[in-house]
Amino acid sequence: MSQAPPLDESERAKLEGRARKLAQEKAYLQLVNQLMARISALPGLENLLDNMLQSIVDIIGGTNVMLYYWVDGQLHYADVYGERRQPEAIDDAYVRQVLDTGTPLELEHDVADSQILNPALASAWTWIYPLRVGDEPVGVLKIDNLHVGTREMRQFLPNFFNYAAAVLKNDIFGHTQLKRAYDELKRLNASLAVARDAAEAASRAKSAFLANMSHELRTPLNAILGFAQLMVRENPLDQDGCRRLHAIEHSGQHLMELINDILELSRVEAGHLTLRVEPFDLRALAATVAEMVQLRAQAKGLAVECVCAADIPPRVEGDSHHLRQVLINLLNNAVKYTDRGDVRLSIGWDGRQALFEVTDTGQGISPDDLDKIFDPFYQTATGAAKGEGSGLGLAISRDYVRLMGGELAVESRVGQGSRFHFGLPLRTVEPAGEDTAISQKVLGLALDQPVWRVLVADDDESSRLCLVQLLEQAGFEAQQAANGEEAVDLFRIWHPHFIWLDRHMPVMDGLEALGRIRALPGGQKTPIVLLTATLFEDSPEAVAVPGSDGLLRKPFQAEQVFETMRQRLGLRYRYAEEPPAVAAATELGPDPAGVARLDGGLRLALRRAADVLDVEAARRIVEDIALQDPALARGLGQLLDNYRFDQIAALLDDGRPASG
Repeated sequence: MSQAPPLDESERAKLEGRARKLAQEKAYLQLVNQLMARISALPGLENLLDNMLQSIVDIIGGTNVMLYYWVDGQLHYADVYGERRQPEAIDDAYVRQVLDTGTPLELEHDVADSQILNPALASAWTWIYPLRVGDEPVGVLKIDNLHVGTREMRQFLPNFFNYAAAVLKNDIFGHTQLKRAYDELKRLNASLAVARDAAEAASRAKSAFLANMSHELRTPLNAILGFAQLMVRENPLDQDGCRRLHAIEHSGQHLMELINDILELSRVEAGHLTLRVEPFDLRALAATVAEMVQLRAQAKGLAVECVCAADIPPRVEGDSHHLRQVLINLLNNAVKYTDRGDVRLSIGWDGRQALFEVTDTGQGISPDDLDKIFDPFYQTATGAAKGEGSGLGLAISRDYVRLMGGELAVESRVGQGSRFHFGLPLRTVEPAGEDTAISQKVLGLALDQPVWRVLVADDDESSRLCLVQLLEQAGFEAQQAANGEEAVDLFRIWHPHFIWLDRHMPVMDGLEALGRIRALPGGQKTPIVLLTATLFEDSPEAVAVPGSDGLLRKPFQAEQVFETMRQRLGLRYRYAEEPPAVAAATELGPDPAGVARLDGGLRLALRRAADVLDVEAARRIVEDIALQDPALARGLGQLLDNYRFDQIAALLDDGRPASG
């Protein structure tokens, strides 16, 4: 094998020089790649600035590296020592020159006078390089006091600077977008804070208004119901008088429930619904709600059925108040949207929960409306056409059922009727002996009882007088005070055995009077129960304060007053059964079929009396009707007692026999 001729010295030197140059170029390329990798190691504009400036010093050299750049048109300055500022303009003439021309600038410095001994460090340079993306200037980079190897690297650094410009532009764009989003979020948060503060202020104002309205509405209602109860308890009243007073009492109780429901809407809006768990009779509740819709149903010729399973416990524990509201709303809706047929309330029991169903043979609900009827303020086309309601009833009912641990559901077919149903977990409880005492009418104190002195302090004269007369009828000695100061003075000189104390009174309120009485001799032993006309159980006014022996909300029943005093004093009463005359007043309204069978002359005469609201003429006609149909006459008499001429007229119209 032939061998290559040996290289002469000049050729060998050329090859070695080329090899050294290639190795040097490779090293510079590796440095550039290393620079590119370091500046983009971490996301974010601030990380990019730190990495870029420090990497240039570490790899290229220089005593300081400075960067001028723009964010949203605002000039920024950064250097390797961590200085960050926003100058008004570029104060370096060479930097401005590079920016204007777009051409890099290299400035050589003579450092001979510095007495540097190393000849390699006898010169230094400043590089100023424009960072551009296409024709768009992004920034200007300035490197001070470069020494070793800068001339050789010059041909490789443009690649790095172009890459740095692209990365800088991208991070500035991301930073700008993030800052804009942050500023927008900050603005929105500020707007939301203002709206929240306004809403909270409005909520506080509404709560104060509702609290005042609750007191203003319930206080006179307490007097109305209280005097009605007093008159019912008086023996001289005849049967008609008892029936009329019972109608006043029943209507007053219904009005109180309406007031409670209207004011409680704010609790639904605020999400402050709470359970009112107490023992109650499920069958009696079902009968009551069915009776409440009976007259309206009969006016339309509808039958109302209430069916309770035989195995329903005699007494359960749950939220009877909200359950009653749900059933009344469902039954009222069923009657409203049913023109013929019947409405049925069914209650079953599966051993651990009660199962409720309200069915009707009415117009039904379209499939498109089924998914929306529980939305607040939503009304079907049929409901909107009737012009009744606000679209809140079903939404509130669903919230009530969920609060009690169930789920309200509906099934319906257009033209065939609807079925609303839900189950509620209710705990079976044994009837308490005290419940019977509360439900019975108190005739008075037992004959062997001592004289009990009771002080009533209330600034409302009607409420105060009503309670005093109730107590005196039962055999108590009673004194009254119009404010807390009078109550304290009477306690000093009269020493009552029991005190009813209204929370809100002029001169001195009930809470201050409570504290002063407790501080007097004998004041610690005297039972003191507060009175309040507030509605909401979770408000401060609805909670008995330390030092009191309880709280009773207005309007209250006479039996609640007597039972509270029985528990605190240990006294005994004489009880009586409910008079037959009062019980008769709760009978259901007149049967439309009976109205349809009436003599034509009686129907016409009664219709004329109803049109002109002539009570006496109507009563005479009802007396004549009693000769033919006593039950029908009693029902018509109930409507007359309540002055419901509109229902009498509707019965006479709807009950007209079909012609032919």
